[in-house]
Amino acid sequence: MKKAIGYIRISDKDQSNFSISGQEKYIREYCERHNLHLHSIFTDEKSAKDFDRKAWQKLEDFMRTSYRDVDYLIVIKYDRFSRNAAAGLNKIEMIEKKYRIIIVSVFEQMSIDYDSPFYFKQRADMLVNAEFELRVIRDRTLFGMHEALSSGRYVSKAPTGYLNTRDIYNKPFIIIDKEKGPVVRRVFEMYLQGAPLKAISDYAVSNGFPLRGNSAITRVLTNPVYAGLVRVPAYKYSPEKVIPGIHDPLISTGDFWDIQVRLGVIKQPHTVQNEAVPLRGVLKCFCGKSLTAGNSKGKKNYYWYYKCMDHLKFNLSAIKLHKQFDDLLDNLSLDPVYLDYLRQSADRQMKEEVKLKSVRLSSVLYDLDSVTDKLESLEEKYINNAINPETYQKWHGKLKRSESALKYEKETLQEDRREYWKLYEEQLPKLSDIKAIYNMATITQKQVFIKAVFKSDLRYQDGVYRTPYLLEMFQPKAALLKEKRLLDYEKPLQISGVTPVCAPGGT
Repeated sequence: MKKAIGYIRISDKDQSNFSISGQEKYIREYCERHNLHLHSIFTDEKSAKDFDRKAWQKLEDFMRTSYRDVDYLIVIKYDRFSRNAAAGLNKIEMIEKKYRIIIVSVFEQMSIDYDSPFYFKQRADMLVNAEFELRVIRDRTLFGMHEALSSGRYVSKAPTGYLNTRDIYNKPFIIIDKEKGPVVRRVFEMYLQGAPLKAISDYAVSNGFPLRGNSAITRVLTNPVYAGLVRVPAYKYSPEKVIPGIHDPLISTGDFWDIQVRLGVIKQPHTVQNEAVPLRGVLKCFCGKSLTAGNSKGKKNYYWYYKCMDHLKFNLSAIKLHKQFDDLLDNLSLDPVYLDYLRQSADRQMKEEVKLKSVRLSSVLYDLDSVTDKLESLEEKYINNAINPETYQKWHGKLKRSESALKYEKETLQEDRREYWKLYEEQLPKLSDIKAIYNMATITQKQVFIKAVFKSDLRYQDGVYRTPYLLEMFQPKAALLKEKRLLDYEKPLQISGVTPVCAPGGT
């Protein structure tokens, strides 16, 4: 009686006929039908692109030592053997010549002449078909992923701060995690306020953030998903790009790109200031990139226009944009009655802030003393051998992180902000004619103003200025500005309860 061994590899596409149990059933029935003694079956329960598979390595070790006791290697189909035609043919030739073991599929008859050139072609065709099928599946998957990402849909596992869900069309979607979302937002705020990465890390860990490695905070700060963006990888002739997503952001895109410059991920673009195009470098394209500017010669004069380096076919007339921006500022100016209200409100807010900071500072100082006492107690127990080194290291790390976060918060709370409030009150009356202030300013002052009012996130799309951030004092003007098609204030949804699921194409 001739002897055989079997080889099984999992199939992701068909768990009925080609499941592990299904393949084993076919191989055992084939051996019984052809009177073969089945010595053993080697099973790979994970898919692989090549022959670097755990069970396959064991199979080759077995053939090296016991090839004289084996006549056949049985597989259910050649795509279980390999889906790389060239590698598969080379491996078959090596096994059959070196070990004299014939590889056969359960769908082939034992009477086949395996030395026949016609059978060689038939087997090669089966391997090529297996590779072709794999390539089609991969291409279809990549195309589907690219199409989903290109529509602004995040399709991978949600990063910390978001949760995976499905929209009304049962397509993948992410929503803000109401528990971890605020922690992630605070991470960005702390970095923008100048906090060291160590202090940010300590805060995040103490608030349940699952950090992994020393660069965990940097990975969060460089993830465009948190700014409501989606990174679309290069696909065939399309280069990699970052586009607006359909999920709600935790931070503004302006803050995100500013952070990338600070981290050195992208270089600060060198913008040559020109009074003719004051919006260059501060106004963004709909894709999030800063607009540059150029000019073209008419019959008598040069005409300036704004453009995005990623969307060169869209040239925006500087004359039109400047006129719209003047109208925007004119309508943004505040009425005297509202200025009085803001002054009184600021006074109340300052007093409330001082009161709240005083209460919070007392709590932080108490917690800091408590952590210090616990650290001293831990040190004493360790010195007296009352606890083992593992326990000491575990609690020492936790307490030091809490201490660092509390010290940072203490310094923030002790900062005297009364001078800021005083300056605010002095400058408030000037806001009754914002257009005049803007037009009298230098180009540098104009750009500082735009960054302050719109937090570096003023975009132009479909003939309208847009922003997800508007300085609080100007927010009552948002409805009027939208009605006049001067500014769309796209305020992000707040983290309170469950974020509504949006349909595709929503914002």
